[in-house]
Amino acid sequence: MLSAARRRLLPLPVRYIAAAFSTATATATATASAAADPTVFYLESTCALSPAAAARAADSIRLVSPDSTAQADAVLDLLRRYGFSGADISATVRKFPIILVSNPTKTLQPKLDFLASVGISAPLLPKLVSLSPIVLHRSVQDHLAPLFESLREILGSNARVVTALRQMPFVVRCSPKNTLNLGLSALRDVHGVPPGDVSRLVAIHPGVCFEKDIVTLIMRRYPPSMAISGEKIKKNVGFLVGKAGLSLEDIATYPNMLVRSLESHSRRCAVLALLRKEGKPEGNHRVPVVLVATMERFLKVYVQPHKIEIPDVVLAFNGEIPFEGFGVLQQPQQLGKTSL
Repeated sequence: MLSAARRRLLPLPVRYIAAAFSTATATATATASAAADPTVFYLESTCALSPAAAARAADSIRLVSPDSTAQADAVLDLLRRYGFSGADISATVRKFPIILVSNPTKTLQPKLDFLASVGISAPLLPKLVSLSPIVLHRSVQDHLAPLFESLREILGSNARVVTALRQMPFVVRCSPKNTLNLGLSALRDVHGVPPGDVSRLVAIHPGVCFEKDIVTLIMRRYPPSMAISGEKIKKNVGFLVGKAGLSLEDIATYPNMLVRSLESHSRRCAVLALLRKEGKPEGNHRVPVVLVATMERFLKVYVQPHKIEIPDVVLAFNGEIPFEGFGVLQQPQQLGKTSL
């Protein structure tokens, strides 16, 4: 009994005193912050913004009255109903603070309803909005509906549009008029075909044209092709058709060739040309299949088994034997140690 009484009378450990002091200090700081700038306090406490981000956001909005905070609360409630997490809300508010002073019913909900109507739901919907929150201030009639109509024309269905947006969420902020040109500036006639005339042949290289049907097929099979720069398309198609001897149908069948680097294509073709010259069966594999193979498979099938008998395959793989076309081989540009 005595020892128990003594224990009750012992002073509290320092850590408990420090914790109590820290809690009291934090409470006092929060109270002072709220009194100094209620907008910053709201952004920090409700939207999880950092002090610096909250201070920047407070330059464009003011939440100083019960009505304004009630409207901001209604906006956050609306976003949560559409599957926005705390992190999504924080990212959205940080990029676009005026969303908190937007009318949740008249301004925001119609856009969210439209996006949901075309099959975009959480987690993709919050991702799209948090990356491009300005979309919630765009007109459904003048922006979103025409944009998705253009995308459906290219890709064929809402489901394919959603698949494309998962890979390229930035598309939602593009102008509807430019959607068909997106990533495909090289797929238009460089000699003056009107931008809206997508039924015409599209020139990408001297003597090389894609018809609209092939362009549509490429984009349906490989939606990321919309994000490839025109210059890269020109260079890749010029090489694939001009040097590697492929057809436009080959490219439409294996459209992911367009995203690979020109250097990778050239080195792989140089290896394949050597194997053909030496009479190896792998040399007769279809060129598109070789070009889209993973690096692991390419090394396993086309380089490693032959590097002792045909050392030049290593040089070709390292870019030391330029590819000038099948049936045309140059001598190595430089000799030395290789990485294989």
